[in-house]
This record gives sequence, C-alpha cells and structure tokens, in this order.
Amino acid sequence: PLRSSRSASFPNRRSSISAQYPSDRRRAMPADDWLLWQLADSALPAGGFVHSAGLEAAVQLGLVDGPPAVADYARQVLCTAAAQSLPFVLAARWAAVADDQEDADQTQLARLDAEVSAMLAGNRTAHAASVTQGLGFLKAATAAFALVESRAPAVRRAEWEGRRLAGHQPVVFGAVCGWLDVEARQCARLFLLLALRGVLSAAVRLGAVGTLEAQRLQAESGDLVESLLVARAEAATGAAVQTSPLLEIAQAAHPRLYSRLFRS
Repeated sequence: PLRSSRSASFPNRRSSISAQYPSDRRRAMPADDWLLWQLADSALPAGGFVHSAGLEAAVQLGLVDGPPAVADYARQVLCTAAAQSLPFVLAARWAAVADDQEDADQTQLARLDAEVSAMLAGNRTAHAASVTQGLGFLKAATAAFALVESRAPAVRRAEWEGRRLAGHQPVVFGAVCGWLDVEARQCARLFLLLALRGVLSAAVRLGAVGTLEAQRLQAESGDLVESLLVARAEAATGAAVQTSPLLEIAQAAHPRLYSRLFRS
C-alpha cells in the first residue's frame, strides 16, 4: 500500500515530463533566444571581465569618482562602442551569413579585421584589448556551440588562432553571430549590452559603484541603447569614429599605472 501510494504521489518522471511537454511544444522557445541568453551569460568564458575599457585608469587619474561619474563614463563607452565598433560588428555578421560565397566571405572578414587594426593603431592598449577579447570570444563560442564549429570554415579559425589575422573583437563577434544565425538587431543590441556590462562590472570591482547601483545604471541605459541602434545600425565602416577622446586617453594611460587590477 505504501508503494502504491508513493507511485500515485510521484509518477514516473519521464512520463510526467512527456505529458506536460509534448513533442510539438518542446521547441516552443525560438533557438535564437536560447543562444542569446547563453551569449549574454557571464558564465561564458570569453575573457571580457579582465578588461575595464579604460575605467581603471580613469579612476586612478581622478577622472571618475562616484556613481554619477561612472554613469557618464558608461554612457561614453556605449556611444563609442556604437560609433566605432558597431559598424564592423554588423558588416562582419553579414559577411559570415554569406555561406555560399566562402572565398568572398573570407576576404571580407580579413578586410574588416585589417580596418579595425588600422583604426586602433594609435592606441596600442585598445588594439591589444580588442584582439585579446576577440580571440577569447572565438575560443569560447567554438567550444560552446557546435553550430559555430560546423558553420565557420576551418581555415578562417586557423588564420585567427595563428595570428595571420588579428581577430579583433567587433569582427569576431559579428562573425560568430552570423554563424549562429543571430538576427542583426539582436546582434547589435547584445554587443552594446556586453560593452555596458563589462564597464559596470569593472566599476563594481574597483569600488567606484555598488552592485545594486550598477544594476540600476544598466537598467536605465536601455533607452540610450535603443537610440544608438536607430542612429548607427546602418552606418558604414568608413563612418566609424571615436566619440570620446577622454575614454581613449584613459585607455592609453592604463599601461603606465603603478598597480593594475585589469589588463586594459
């Protein structure tokens, strides 16, 4: 009787799950939503949290002090990411989507990567940080997503990992989004989210802002992100521009700091 009662109270797990989620409902959630959540998850070991986008130098130089200054710096990071990097993210995504033109695709990604290298040539710290984050993201995405492994031509990965191509973050991020079939607007939104989250996470670890305050700043940045998407979504790579000289100066000063918590 006890066994019968237990069976009645706790039905077979497999049959219970099958009853609740029949086969025609198991994939009700779009696959791209699942991928977006994982790409945005801080558990994805892409290496972005060892960089501060120049915030550490700005704090030590007295340029950023307290939540209002952190909020202003975060806005500058977002605007710069949208104006300087987003055109390359979207161009690389479109290049990676063109699977039927692999040779043209490869040439296009190489050209975009070279353009980013030229754009960052005057700031060695930003250049090195872009390459480090790009290769880290490529390694994590290749390990985590079988779709990247199958869609990305092996020669292209070998070129990046062999450093014949630099592997800058905007180009790699856009290419991975293309290989994963992430929609262009979601790709752009995700890139800006990660840029914002990175600098706010750095601010928390530097003691410039509290964890809850950082979450409030991130939530309040939604409207700015959407306005930047509208303004920059169609921008060509030739129109890419650095919009914050102060941020660039802070990034360039990072290697000269006496003590450093972050790599950039």
